[in-house]
Amino acid sequence: MKSYDTYVYSSANIQTLMTSSSGGVFYNLAVYILSNNGVVYASCLENETGRNVHRRISDIKQVENCKKAKYVFSNIGNSFYLCKKDLIEGKKVLFVGTPCQIASLKVFLNAVDITNLVTIDFVCHGCPKPTIWEKYLSFLGAKPPYDIDFRFKKFFSWEKYWIKINNFEEEASKNLYMNLFLKNYILLDSCYSCRFKGDNHVSDLTIGDAWGVSAYAPKSYNSKGTSLLICRNHFELLETLKTTGDLNKVEFDDAIAKNKSYYEQAQKPTDYKKVNKLILRNEFSQLFKPKRNMLKNLLKVFLKIHPFCSLRPRPKKQMVGIVTNYAFNKYNFGNRLQNFALSEKIKEQNFKPANILIGGLNGPSYPLERFYRNFTFYQKNKNKRNYLIKKSCRESGIKEVWINNTKREINKIFMFPKIIYGGDQIWNPCWEPFKIRLGDYCVDTSSIKKESFSPSICVYSKKDEHVKAFRQILESFRHVSVREIDAKDYLNGIGIDSKVILDPVFLMDEKEWKIYIKKYSKIKLPEHKYSLHYFLGKREKEFIDNTEIINVLDKKSEYYNINHFDFINLILNAENVVTDSYHALLFSIIFKKRFMICYRDNDNNGPSRFTSIFKLLNIKYQIGKDTFFDNYESISSLEDLINESKQYLINILND
Repeated sequence: MKSYDTYVYSSANIQTLMTSSSGGVFYNLAVYILSNNGVVYASCLENETGRNVHRRISDIKQVENCKKAKYVFSNIGNSFYLCKKDLIEGKKVLFVGTPCQIASLKVFLNAVDITNLVTIDFVCHGCPKPTIWEKYLSFLGAKPPYDIDFRFKKFFSWEKYWIKINNFEEEASKNLYMNLFLKNYILLDSCYSCRFKGDNHVSDLTIGDAWGVSAYAPKSYNSKGTSLLICRNHFELLETLKTTGDLNKVEFDDAIAKNKSYYEQAQKPTDYKKVNKLILRNEFSQLFKPKRNMLKNLLKVFLKIHPFCSLRPRPKKQMVGIVTNYAFNKYNFGNRLQNFALSEKIKEQNFKPANILIGGLNGPSYPLERFYRNFTFYQKNKNKRNYLIKKSCRESGIKEVWINNTKREINKIFMFPKIIYGGDQIWNPCWEPFKIRLGDYCVDTSSIKKESFSPSICVYSKKDEHVKAFRQILESFRHVSVREIDAKDYLNGIGIDSKVILDPVFLMDEKEWKIYIKKYSKIKLPEHKYSLHYFLGKREKEFIDNTEIINVLDKKSEYYNINHFDFINLILNAENVVTDSYHALLFSIIFKKRFMICYRDNDNNGPSRFTSIFKLLNIKYQIGKDTFFDNYESISSLEDLINESKQYLINILND
């Protein structure tokens, strides 16, 4: 088999990642073609019929409907004729389809100049029959308009995706239709003798999921989506992808090792006829019936009556739950610091805070499983930054309560008479499942007092489902506060009264933070003067500093493996702070450090966080001008805002 230039790719735009099957290759290439007066041909699921059809796209907004894999064969319609017409008129054309559709297109365009044609196929397992798909929709009782997502990233993961059909949601590995597809029961007859495998792909580009990337290219792995890209022609498009995300070259053999569908055709199961007879009779419920297991059934009964699983615990008066992003990744220092500050201030009011970690059906449910996961985490990450951050959280007294969002286990949430939602970007609608972090659970929790303390929305979505979620759920909150002025305006615009409160890190002053730095920071500081550089996003150019630079995200740096208290220790002792991080800015203000704020590439919503805090504190500073700010004498309102935020926390705790 020939080797081709092979890459893995992840879009830099989080919204693109969350609304794509894996890394967002198709969307960014389609946007590029359309931005250059071209047209795109791709399949989309019709809302009214649920059918998969190919469409001619000339508007970037229409590309949204064509994202993600559609596990049903598409109807080409008159796309080939329209494509031919566009090419004759000299237009740039991007055509996306199955390997056999691309081969058919090239035969159809035999006498046409295809210089302006870019073809993309994908690693194809096979195509389910449209008739069976329609029968399955009927079996579910789904009615138009349809809202279908075969690759729903319910819990952020592109590897453990769900299928969503209107209000029906199910993990793909447990879904009947997806099992029929993956086990080769419902494919087109031609799929069992497919000729377009391996070297017989005739497209310019082949895209797919980068299965196994964490093993052969761990630095390129992105939990929210990583795409495989095999390039045979139109190499100039790679430059476009480099500007829109993280594109890295990998070995062809490594990349296709876990993608057997690239070179192997589907095999027809031995009981193919038997299963298809049941399908034709619409007897889906008779398929894959589980065998009875008496021991498993007894265990289920035991769990139903187990007091920690089924009964609602009595509320504990002094317990206060905190719902926030719970990140231990290698650079999310600010997330842990704001959580620590809020926890400590709640303790000062004689309450007992605990982070409520609400996960999906596959989260760690029981103590033994959690112990095993934590044990393997520490063994795997020992002496690495993830380990150091989590260890510091444990040492600094951060408590955890793990709950799965199921009717059986969510009852544990009733031990908290009050829950505070905040801070960080917990209400970002691009981060699924944001509704859980908003307070939408499997059971009625109206008896629990819900408050928010300085959460960020970040992306102000106008989608009906997001607006509806904010309006319906936040109406049950006793008090609503947010971190940015734009967030307040957004909520007020949909009828939710809210208040702007400072980020939790401001609840502690410089003196208090120095106490905790001394207690939990383990690093030896440099003896010479330095500037701290900390960029979470990509930059077109690096800022040249006259002092020595410490970049904690540089793996070659001796300060790469540090915890979050080490991070603010470096800020405290730096001459300058150059960053695109919100919390790095806040600690620069707390420690009165000379700072420079830089734009992140492809960050459309991030600047509002900075402009909001600058407006609140009356700081005259323009982002992106590569200038420093150190005029702290001009800040007059900080102390009043801090006192107001502290009083707000006291009020919601004691109300």
